[in-house]
Formats: sequence, C-alpha cells, structure tokens
Amino acid sequence: MALTVFDVRNAKPKPKPYRMYDSGGLYLQVQPGGGRHWRFKYYWPAGKERLMSLGSYPEMSLADARRRRDEARLKLHDNIDPVAHKTAAAASSSADHANSLEAVSREWISQVHQFEVVPEHSQRNLRRLELHVFPSLGKRPIRDIEPQEIATCLRRLLSAGKHATVEKVRPLLSQIFRFAIASKRATRDAARDAAALLPKYDRKEEKHFAAATSPDEVRRVLTLIDGYRGFPPTIAGIKLATMLFPRPGKLASMKWADLNLAAQTWDYDPGKLMPPVLVPLPRQATLILNEMWALRRAESPYVFPGHRNPKRPMTTAAMSNAMLELGLRDDQKVHGFRATARTILVERLGISEPVVEMQLGHAVKDGNGRAYNRTTWLEQRREMLQMWADFLDDLRARSL
Repeated sequence: MALTVFDVRNAKPKPKPYRMYDSGGLYLQVQPGGGRHWRFKYYWPAGKERLMSLGSYPEMSLADARRRRDEARLKLHDNIDPVAHKTAAAASSSADHANSLEAVSREWISQVHQFEVVPEHSQRNLRRLELHVFPSLGKRPIRDIEPQEIATCLRRLLSAGKHATVEKVRPLLSQIFRFAIASKRATRDAARDAAALLPKYDRKEEKHFAAATSPDEVRRVLTLIDGYRGFPPTIAGIKLATMLFPRPGKLASMKWADLNLAAQTWDYDPGKLMPPVLVPLPRQATLILNEMWALRRAESPYVFPGHRNPKRPMTTAAMSNAMLELGLRDDQKVHGFRATARTILVERLGISEPVVEMQLGHAVKDGNGRAYNRTTWLEQRREMLQMWADFLDDLRARSL
C-alpha cells in the first residue's frame, strides 16, 4: 500500500532503522536519531540489487521523491544505470565549474596577474570582472564561450556610456583566454575576436594625471608637501615620488630586500610587463630611506608599511588622500610627478630623452641598439637623478 503524506509526517524513530515502503521501489528509511531519507531500490544489472539516495525529508517531499523515482525508472527503461548517470553528471558539473570563465579568471589572477601588478590593481581588475562579466558569463565553460556572447556583454556597457570600462575589460578577458589556451581549457581567444563585433564608438580623450610643469608650480607643490604633518611613511613616499618618479603602486610596495643603501640603489620593477631597472638613489632619497629604516617595523618587509596592517604595503590611496588634504586636487597627482619630471628634465635641464624614458620604466634602446636592460645608462641616470633632487632643493630654498 502506497504511503500518504500523513504516514511520512508522523513516522517515528525506533531503536533500529526501519523502512516504510511506497511503490515502484521507493521507500523512506527512518533512522533511530530521527532522520528520514528517501531511497530507490532497483536491480542492475542481471537482478543485482542497488540503492539510489534521493534526498531527505522534509527537504524533499513525498511528491518530489516519487518524481525522482520516476526519472530513475525512465533511465532504467533506456538501459541506463541511474546511479552511474548521477555520478557522471556530478563529475561533469564539477569539471564545468573548474573550467568556467569565473574559475579560470580567478586562477589567472592568483597565479599570474597578481605578480605582474600591485595588489590593488589585480583586486580592481577582479572587481571589474565580478561586476560586469561574471553575472552573465561566469558560470559558462570558457571553452564554449563565443565572441558574440562577449560582444553582447560589452555592448551593455557601451549602452550605459561605460566606454573606458570596455577599454579595460575586453583586453583583460583576452589575457584570461590566452591563459586558458595555454592550459588547454580553450582553443581560441574569443575576447579578441569579439572586438570585430563591437560598434565603433567615440573613445574619450585620454585623461592625463594633473602635473605641475613649471618651476613656480613645482615650488608651490613642494612647499605644501614639506608642510604636511601626517603619517610619516605617507609623506616619505610622496617625497620619494617627487625625486624618483616611479609608478605610485611600485613605490608604495617598495621592499627593504630590493634596496642597497650602501650602494645607493633600488632594484626596481617598473611594471607594465617591463624588465627590472636598477635605480641609482640621490643623496636626498638615501637620507629619507635611512630615516625610514630607523622607523621600520620588524614584522614588515615593506619600506612603507600599511598604517593598520604592517604586513601589507601602504596603498596609493594613502598618498592620494594626503595630496587632497594638502589642497592639491586639480593641479598635482602622485602619478603626475612622472610628467613633472619628464617635462622639466628634458625641456629645461637638457637631459637626453631616452635616459629619462629609461628611468620612467619605458621600453627604449641605447645608441648601439642594445635592448633594454636593468643597468642601461646607469651612470647617466645617477647624474640625472642627483641633478633633479638638487633642482627640487633649489626650488624649496627660493620659497623660504
């Protein structure tokens, strides 16, 4: 006799497990502890008894258990073992998840991308994917994603006027697809091919970082910086940015292990996938770093440790916020010190442009055609950086 909802609801535990049979091989297993579990008994192959777990009551009702039983019986009718089919489907689902666009993206960021850029950049790129790509394409196996799907995703951003986001997201996806190709989980770069499917749109003019480019402007900026009384690592980082003009994220993550204060050098990774550069330190920079050494925190490998967590580097936002506090909102950014130095060094101090570009971490070749290497124009750059630090000191002296 088939079970009723009342029978299932009022099944009481006994000292030993027992079964309450429904029909077609379905029964409810009642455990001494009160658990109630649906089972389907069938014979496969050649009369061998097998059991299939369907779920637990009350999460799975009597009606749902019967539906699962009927689905399993249909598999048997098609000469398919329902347990084997369920196991294979679970394995396939697990494989699809491991090879999904989201899973591959997170793997690429953790294994490759985070070592190419500063942490906040990799986190920002992950956030872009979480906001704009994962909701629609994240669960899809990366091998199966077509260019049309990516184009549809990017068109939504274009419709919202987020042109700059498209300019960042599509190349980001292209790097992820190339990683998937290398790891044999995709056969084509669908993100690259999607570019041909996007409508032409007006790209906004490149927004340059605010930068002082005349001595009078620089003098005002330096005077404000010298008057800052905030967190010491923050102001030290800003002062070094004026002298060495690296990318702010690379300066913020400077490590003691990369410095040789006796030789006055910094083994500098300029970013943007460029090879390392050996940076000669002017006297003024070495003085600042020696002061930071006296203030160092033993648990931190960073010259500029985070205020709350010294095991992490200072963020570029800390320097940017300090610049805002000084009133330098529209006329000077930390990144803008690169443009400040380049403009004045080349146009006013007569430094060779390739030497300045080398210090900026841009790809250049020397006069003999030798490829970029970490010590190219080392002595010329040492003279240039000392000249630049002295020039900044002269500007400070004029404002006294």
